[in-house]
Amino acid sequence: MNLRLTAVLVSILAVSAWADDSPEFAIYGDPIKKSYNTGISLTLPTGETFKGVFLQTGEKADSVDIICNMGQAIPDPEKEAWFINRPIDGLTFELRSVAVFDGIIEKNKAAGFASVVKNGDVLKTFMPIGYYKNSTKAPWKATWHGDVFTTWSTADADIEVFGGRLGDNGFAKLDLFSGNGFYYKQRSQDGPDYFLSGCTRSKVLSVPKYAQANKQAL
Repeated sequence: MNLRLTAVLVSILAVSAWADDSPEFAIYGDPIKKSYNTGISLTLPTGETFKGVFLQTGEKADSVDIICNMGQAIPDPEKEAWFINRPIDGLTFELRSVAVFDGIIEKNKAAGFASVVKNGDVLKTFMPIGYYKNSTKAPWKATWHGDVFTTWSTADADIEVFGGRLGDNGFAKLDLFSGNGFYYKQRSQDGPDYFLSGCTRSKVLSVPKYAQANKQAL
């Protein structure tokens, strides 16, 4: 084998190894993987270190979907900080679960995708909580540093979901008892862009369970 071919093979192997080890998050519409690298490691006060790897545990569990109607949020001229719902036909905010995640603190969280949908067509899907590291200084070297899926409670009535870092890619909060809530293009803004109404929760049966790998599991 000549030196040039050897160098090419080494280069290919190096790129492949980098790609396999690079942090990543789940992409809407793609088949879910058995493991994901997140770029996050956490050491607990007990000394146990959790690596930035999400793995399927081999178990299955039930999860929940949540679907809300969306309407334009119009400021109420008669009540300060109140909004009137102007329904938009066929526009929905959807939390679609493809998995369950056992977090370090909270167990059995629904894991999947938060999307804005118009008559069945997905217009926008939230990025999970996180950000691209080194994206300002060296955009071509930016790597994902955050969660794999968007997650939400399978039991609570009060639901909040964040997109990106601090909700800069989208933010929604809703109350399943009233069926209402609000959607913000960015969490930092003063008022909501959309009113959420008719929010309902439905069970999703037997989806894969993920957990964050600890040092003994790697």
